[in-house]
Amino acid sequence: MSSTACRRTIVVQAAAIVLVLWGGRAAAQTGPSVIIAADTVVALGGEVFGKPAGASEARSLLLRLRGRTHRVITGVTVLDSGSGLRYASARSPD
Repeated sequence: MSSTACRRTIVVQAAAIVLVLWGGRAAAQTGPSVIIAADTVVALGGEVFGKPAGASEARSLLLRLRGRTHRVITGVTVLDSGSGLRYASARSPD
């Protein structure tokens, strides 16, 4: 998967988180709010890895990444429910 595709993937994931948070907050609040959500994925070659399901999966992933060049991509979405303004982006440190 290309770095552009990886960035799109993480922006979509962060946006999905915001939509879930928005739905919960919209039902619970009477006034405007700002919602910030972020998520990180790791890309190795053509594979993108999200959060490991548990300690065993985390260990397996770390062993797979050890000594190999990989990318860490973080996406963030900010949503202002009062104005409807949205911002989404994904970045890798390189």
